[in-house]
Amino acid sequence: MKKKSVLAVAAIIATTIIWGANFVILQIASGAGVPAGAMVTIRFGLAALAVGLIFRKRLKKFTGKELFQGTLAGFFMIAAFYLQTLGAEYTSAANNGFITQLNAVLVPFAAWIMTGKRPRWNVYPALLMCVCGVFAVTYWEAGASFGPGDILTAACAVFFGLHMAYLGKIAGTMDYMKLVFLQLASSFVFTVPIFLARDMWLLGGVDWAKGLPAVLYLAIMATLVCYLLQTWAIRYVNSGTTAILTASEGVWCGIFSVLFGFNSFSWGYVVGGLLIFLSAAVGEWKPGMFRKKGKNVSDKLESD
Repeated sequence: MKKKSVLAVAAIIATTIIWGANFVILQIASGAGVPAGAMVTIRFGLAALAVGLIFRKRLKKFTGKELFQGTLAGFFMIAAFYLQTLGAEYTSAANNGFITQLNAVLVPFAAWIMTGKRPRWNVYPALLMCVCGVFAVTYWEAGASFGPGDILTAACAVFFGLHMAYLGKIAGTMDYMKLVFLQLASSFVFTVPIFLARDMWLLGGVDWAKGLPAVLYLAIMATLVCYLLQTWAIRYVNSGTTAILTASEGVWCGIFSVLFGFNSFSWGYVVGGLLIFLSAAVGEWKPGMFRKKGKNVSDKLESD
């Protein structure tokens, strides 16, 4: 394997670990009293500002079509992140992380709705495995149940699936960095009214000494750094490897949630995490997928 490929795999693993820790950080911010609307507004506002400054030479001109596509993609993305953040207020970090992984097997079905392209046969057993994995995570221990936070997180997984399917539909129609910026910027714009109407009055009760570092982590590490790492890395790693590596996000979430004391160890996390991880592998499998570099969504979107 070439040096860049090795570094790219390392970058994808690093991104997955950062995103896995994301769910614990959400719990920390939520525990500090930072409302969901404030969290996503600060997170995407700072990330959009940073991308705009760093890549300003590539962001000088936008066509009407680019603005529409980037804004619609941003709507799907922020709906997913907002529901995920809101769900974190009512469920555990582990449940929030594991249930979010449903999105991996929902993408082909969302693409079916948008493009009319029927999913491959192996997507159906993958979906069943993923649902069984979520069931194991949420129902393994006595008294566990699928509560309001879990429902919100499941809805977030649906929007993540729609987001990725839409990116696949518009793949190759615009510069990737323009798309990243428009998604972040429109996400910020969409969250401002929610923040003003629902959350602005709650800021007085926030423990900012505890909550601000968590929100800054979400903005800088889990959004800006991860997007930039992923954008570079996916050009050197095939789609099969990328899908399977990123499917371990829920597993890392379970590890961090136990290590930081947000959840106690449960064999449900082990069994559920393994099923969810394997469901991504089954859903992405196709003959020869590891023998040549594939074209995943972001490969197509990269214009460099």
